[in-house]
Amino acid sequence: MKPVVMTMDINAVLEYFKIHYNDTTVKEAADYFGYSESHFYRVFKKETGVTPQDYLVSLKVQNSVEQLLKTNASVLNIQLKSGYLSEGTFTNRIKKSMILSPKQLTMQHYKIYSDYKLYEDDEPLEEVSEQADITVRLTSSETFEGIIFIGLFKKPIPNQSPVIGKAILKFNKGRDVYFNDVPKGDYYCLACVIHKTYNPLKIFVHKDNLRGRVEEKMTFPGKYKKNLNLRPPLPEDPPITLNLPLLFINILKERKNEYRAD
Repeated sequence: MKPVVMTMDINAVLEYFKIHYNDTTVKEAADYFGYSESHFYRVFKKETGVTPQDYLVSLKVQNSVEQLLKTNASVLNIQLKSGYLSEGTFTNRIKKSMILSPKQLTMQHYKIYSDYKLYEDDEPLEEVSEQADITVRLTSSETFEGIIFIGLFKKPIPNQSPVIGKAILKFNKGRDVYFNDVPKGDYYCLACVIHKTYNPLKIFVHKDNLRGRVEEKMTFPGKYKKNLNLRPPLPEDPPITLNLPLLFINILKERKNEYRAD
């Protein structure tokens, strides 16, 4: 007799996480849906491309950032509502994704927004295409106004600054993006549009933004030519928890054509 293969309703699992992100664990979610933790972990990653733990943490960070910027609640109150008992753990989670601590983010986000608006019509230096380690052909299924941020990440989830990141301001249906001198390692190419807006919250919280990724992991040293199509978010897409406006400002202020992690 063949073993029974248990299928997972991934949309139900994602909805469960979105409702219970602040009061559940991966094990509790697996128990709720009737799976072993290892099976739940394996199938979730296969369906979404990321681990359930990374997805759950990113949901917590996304909702925390949104509450920090649009409410008058204290940092401690938001920390506890997000399911973090430890102030240090909460601060480190936010800072890992957003570069700034929760307190710094609440105090500086209007200044970051003002600087972002000042630079959003500029253009980084021209890119060098000769001997590129990876050439990415960017396309979009929709028209939009805004800035594309594209980068190479260590994980297939945009939850911390990329190893290399680029800001694309001029885009018309298609454009090649070049990455040179990529450090040795394995990376994923992810992209997101910061849509033109006059709402400061919208440049920090990226729930409805066009996005895309190169599905395959790339190993460097190596040479690659890939396609990446920007499209509306899908239910299985992980949250985008990056301080994109601050990364963009750093690129423009330094008059460089990219951001590089230290």
